Parts: sequence; structure tokens; C-alpha cells
Amino acid sequence: TQKKEYWNGNIPWVSPKDMKSSKISKTKDYVTHEGVLNSSTNMIEPNHILMVVRSGILKHTLPLAINTIPLCVNQDIKAIIPQSILDKDYLYYSLKGMSSLILLTCSKMGATVDSIDIDSFLNFIIVVPERKEVQQQVVLEIERAINKIDDSLTKEEKRVILLNEYRQSLISEVVTGKV
Repeated sequence: TQKKEYWNGNIPWVSPKDMKSSKISKTKDYVTHEGVLNSSTNMIEPNHILMVVRSGILKHTLPLAINTIPLCVNQDIKAIIPQSILDKDYLYYSLKGMSSLILLTCSKMGATVDSIDIDSFLNFIIVVPERKEVQQQVVLEIERAINKIDDSLTKEEKRVILLNEYRQSLISEVVTGKV
């Protein structure tokens, strides 16, 4: 961050603050080509799983995302490159589903922040169906369930808005003496 010529380029640079959604297609910070060449970061091609490995957030959450664009990451993030036998989405949902267990078994306390012990993580076992088609079917079922839940949440959020509007209207009518 000390070298201004490394910043405000056109290469997305992911840090934990960008890990708020399941897909990363843009970042808050961007670096220059010179910044990538002269630092410890590397370019990461799309469709890798990004995982926060050092941050205070690891006390309760394991942020994971899939990058949809070429990018680079800061020192608090690792990129997991799925082997050809693994569907990236299946691996993402597997890690997401086991995030509490990963935090329980792979976390280590640091002087200032928690981190994921990479050796422990590399020994973490994930059950993987042999055929990629089966993995993709599992992903479809998960995404169907997520969409159903999201639809229900949207409907409930609309109901809350309407109830709040009704409440405000009722209060107004009582205060003005209409009721």
C-alpha cells in the first residue's frame, strides 16, 4: 500500500472486505500490472474458490466465494483450484456446508487475528461423488432449495414493509384524531 504506482489499476484485488457474496465479479480495490509483478500476489483465473484464511471474521464465519473474473488476492485469501474431477460449485457448497467444522478443526489463534492452519485444511476430508454429473445434480438441488428460500424471504420482506406502512398509517390516524 506504500507504493502509489501499484494502486488504481485495472486488475481486481480481493481482500476479505470483498468476500460478502458467493461470486466475485468486482472488487473495492484494483492494482496495476506493475503491482502484481512486484509483489507476492499472483493472477488467478476464473472459477476458483477463494477462501479467507486470516481475519477476525474467522471467529464465527468462513467466507468463501467463486471468482468469475481474472483477479489477484491479498495475503489473507487463498485460492483453491478444483481438480478436473471436481465440479467447482460442488466443492464450493461442500466447503460452505462444512464451514463450521472447518473452523472448529482447522483454526488457529494468532496474536491479533485467527487464521486457518493450511496443513490441517489440506487434510480435511470432503466426500465427493465419482461422477461429475452426480456432483452437478447435487448442486442443482442445492440451488433449487436456495432459490425457494430466497423467494420466501422476499415475500416475507414485502409483508414486513406493508405491515410497517400500515402501522405508520394507523399511528398517524390515531395521533390526528381520525381513529
